[in-house]
Parts: sequence; structure tokens; C-alpha cells
Amino acid sequence: MRPRTRRSSASCLRVGAGRRARAANGLGNPYLDPAYVSWLKSTYFGLWYRRYMLGHWCFAEGAVFDMFDEQQHVVDILPPITQWLCLAVDYGTTNPLDAVLLGLGVDSCLYAVAEWRWDSRLEGRQLTDAEYSRKLREWLRTVKIPASSLRGPAPKCMVIDPSATSFKVQAWQDGWTVTDGVNAVADGIRLVSTLLALGRLKIDRSCKSLLDEIPGYSWSEAHAERGEDVPVKVDDHAVDALRYGIATTRAMWQQWIPVAA
Repeated sequence: MRPRTRRSSASCLRVGAGRRARAANGLGNPYLDPAYVSWLKSTYFGLWYRRYMLGHWCFAEGAVFDMFDEQQHVVDILPPITQWLCLAVDYGTTNPLDAVLLGLGVDSCLYAVAEWRWDSRLEGRQLTDAEYSRKLREWLRTVKIPASSLRGPAPKCMVIDPSATSFKVQAWQDGWTVTDGVNAVADGIRLVSTLLALGRLKIDRSCKSLLDEIPGYSWSEAHAERGEDVPVKVDDHAVDALRYGIATTRAMWQQWIPVAA
């Protein structure tokens, strides 16, 4: 979808009586070192590339992860996992609870290895926090460890939606290492977008809800009109869990996947 651009980088903008300013972009500055420009090009993608590199202050519209490509990002065979980073949880009672298991592969890529979901509307009943905690532990014991005959990966922590106070308490009481999810939405989206664009984030085909949500995850036009970068809050539970997990564990994987987003 073509972005609606307020002014191009070559436009003169009226900023006051009798005064004009020319919008600049990161690619046309002759004083920047070429190596630095190359680094910038590898840092920003999609919406942020158009804004920060081309100087097009365009609306956030259309698909959030427009760089997602099933052929590139979805895998049927997982490599050995060197670090089980976290089990990232987007909590819900009437809404679905979605949990994404995140690992760092031997190839220095991040992997959404497996997913567990409970949708009370489909299942016909809600679960208590204690039931969620128990079922997640039971499910983890069944998850196959890639490139082995073993099951039951042990993630370093459970990253939980920071607003899910009661579930965080229950998980902690049940022996989970609990970490609040980093919930800076725009920064998290930019980080996930960068990893996808670099080909350093891949998703196992078994993560059905996550793969269903990503193509339809879109920017809110109503918020864009007010100058806000906010996604539509519909069918985003697995995507939110993935975002929490990646942003929160960044210090664990940054050494192998250096990104500046």
C-alpha cells in the first residue's frame, strides 16, 4: 500500500512568515561517511526507513510487518537451540491467552519454536491462573527439543504481559522465574520488523495462531490521523506475546544479532 506522504524530502515547507525550510533525509547528506550511511540502511526498514532515511513523514498505515514472507520466515525444520530465552505470554481470560516459546538458534537467528493458546470462547470455559500455570508447564514437557530425541525445553524465564498482575503472582508462586514484558509498543514493533527484514527471526510452522495474526496485524488509521503509531487491537495476542519476548530478552541475544533498532 502506497504511503500517504505529507511532504517529500525534496519539498520546501512553510514554517513561518516569509521563511521556508527544506526537509532533509539521511541518504542525501553529503557530509555523512558512506560507511555510516550503509549502517543506517541496515538499521531502518519499512515505515521507519521511509521516515528516517527518505525524509517522508508518512502515515503509519497498512500491514505492520509488510516485510513478512512465509517462504523466508516460516520453517519446518528447526536448528539446534543454544539458548531457550523465554516463554512469552500475552494473558487473557475472556480473550485468548497466547504463549510463544522463544529460542536462539545455533545459526544466530531467533526462533518462535512453539506456541500454546487457550481461547475460552472456543474451549467453552475460562481457566484460572493456577490452571494456566499448570497447563503451560505440562505443555512445555511435551515440546520437542530440535535436533534431538528429547522433550521439555527449559526457558530462562516466563515473560508476562505487565498488566497481568494476578497471573504473575500465581506463576511466581508455582516456581516460574517471572519477568515483566517490555511493553513499549512502537519500539517493540520496530525491533521485530528489523529482525524480520534481516532474516534473523523465523517461526516454526506449528505456531498457527502467530502465523495467522502476522499478515493481518495493521496500523490504526484513526490513530495515524492524530500522528500516533498504534496498531489495531484485534487478533494480536500471539503477536503481542512475540513482541514481549523479543524486546524483553534483547540483552540475551544482542551479542549474536547486533541491531540498533
